[in-house]
Amino acid sequence: MESNLQTESTAAKLSDVLKYGDTIYLQHMNGNYVTQFSKGKTSRYHWPKLGQNKKRGKNKKLAESNKIQFEILGDSTGELTDGAAIRLKSTEVLPNQQNVLGSWVDSHDCYYWVDNFNTKKQSWQINKRDRSVDHKIRYGDDVYLTNLHYKNQRLSRCTRYDGYISTAAYANEWWQFKSEVVEGNVKMTSEGVFLESVFEPKTRTFSKGNLAYLAYFAEATYSSPDESKAKLESLGFQINGHEHYLEFPDTDTEGLMVGDDEKIIIAFRGTENLTDWQTNLKLLKTSWKVGMVHEGFYKSLDSLWPDAIGRLKSLRTNNQPIWITGHSLGGALATLAGATLDQEMPEYEIAGIYTFGQPRVGDLIFAQSLDKGMKERFFRSVNNNDVVTTIPSLKFSHVGNLLYFDSDGNLNENQLLSWLNPKTWCNRFRDYSKGVINLELDSIGDHRMGDYRRLAMRQLDNV
Repeated sequence: MESNLQTESTAAKLSDVLKYGDTIYLQHMNGNYVTQFSKGKTSRYHWPKLGQNKKRGKNKKLAESNKIQFEILGDSTGELTDGAAIRLKSTEVLPNQQNVLGSWVDSHDCYYWVDNFNTKKQSWQINKRDRSVDHKIRYGDDVYLTNLHYKNQRLSRCTRYDGYISTAAYANEWWQFKSEVVEGNVKMTSEGVFLESVFEPKTRTFSKGNLAYLAYFAEATYSSPDESKAKLESLGFQINGHEHYLEFPDTDTEGLMVGDDEKIIIAFRGTENLTDWQTNLKLLKTSWKVGMVHEGFYKSLDSLWPDAIGRLKSLRTNNQPIWITGHSLGGALATLAGATLDQEMPEYEIAGIYTFGQPRVGDLIFAQSLDKGMKERFFRSVNNNDVVTTIPSLKFSHVGNLLYFDSDGNLNENQLLSWLNPKTWCNRFRDYSKGVINLELDSIGDHRMGDYRRLAMRQLDNV
C-alpha cells in the first residue's frame, strides 16, 4: 500500500494539468494537427483544416510547421476538469478577428467566427475517455469535444471533405491538447510513472502490465521524432537528439528503439490508414531461413535492419533482455524481427513480443518454427472484428498466443471458448451493423491502435 501511495504522490507532483488561458495545439487521434485554414479562392470559407501530419519528408515537415495554436477560453478560471465548457480561439491573424472555433447550421461544419457571436455554438464540453485516475484534464489526455448547442455532436475529422474538421453524432474520435513547451521540459508524467511501475522486465509469461506498457510504445510509433521522444522520456528513458528514431523512407518503414539498464524496447510503426494496405495485400511470398514469408513485410524489415542492429548493439551494454512490439504492419515487422534475432543472434535474449492487430506473416512452416522457439513469449492481440488480423488468408498462418478482446472490451485468452458463446456472435453482429449505419465498418474501426491501447489500459483497473 505504501508503495502505491508513493507512486501516486510522485505522479501528482509530475503531472501537468491544463488551465484556462493555456495555449495549445489540437491533435486528432490519428496524429494529425489542426492546421492553418486555406486562404485561397478555392478554400472553404473560414474552415480550419486537419493537416496530413503522417506525410513523409518535406510534406510531413510542412504539415507540422502549419499547425496552429489555440487559446483555451471560458467563463471559469484555474484548472480544467472533466465536463468543463471551453472555447477555442485560434492565434492565427484572421480577417475581422473571426478566429473562435464553432459549429454552424444543420451541416455541423466547423468554422471560425468572432468571439461571442453565438456562445453555445462556439463552446465545447471536454470529457476524458479514461476517468479511472481523476477528473483533471492533462496534456496528452484523450478527450472528446462535444458542441454545447448541438448536444450530441462531437468534433471529428470531416468524412465529406478530406482534410477538414467537422462534427458528427456521438463520434468515437478523440483529441489531445499538446504543448511544445510542456513536452520539451517535462520528463516523467503521471501515466509514465504508472506504466513504468507495472512493467515486469523479468517476466517471460503473459503480463497485463507489459501489455499496456508495450501498447504505449506501439502507439508512440505514429508520432513525429520530437513527439515520440517526449513520450518515451515520460517513461524515464534518456534520449539524445533523435537517436531513438529509426527510419528508411524508401520503404516508408519506421520504428523506435530505446533502452536502460534493465531492458531494450523495439517498436515498429504500422499502417493505420487501410487504403495503404493495397500494396500489403499482394500475396507474394519469398523464401526465408525457415519456410516462406510475405515479400513486402520482408523487404520493409530488411531496409531498416542494418540501422536497427547497429542501434541495438550500442544499447546492449548489460545483456538486457529485448522486448519487441508493433501495430498492424508494425506487428508483422515485430514478428519478423523476433524470428530473425532468434535465428541470427540467439545470444540476444528476446524476453517477449506483443503485437496489436497484426496480419499473418508467413506460411505454416514459418509459423511452426517460430512457435516452437518462442510461443510462450509471443502475444498477439485482436480487437473484436479487426479485419487486418484476417489477412493475408491464402496459405498464411498466425503465430503466438492469441489475446482476443470481445465487443464489450473483455480480454479472452482462450478465443475458442469465447466464440462458442452465442453472446459473442450477437455482439459482433451488433457492432458490425452499427458500423455500417455510421458509415464506418466495425472491422476497420476495430483496427485503431488508440483502441488497442485503451483496451490494454482497462486491464489495469484493479492493479
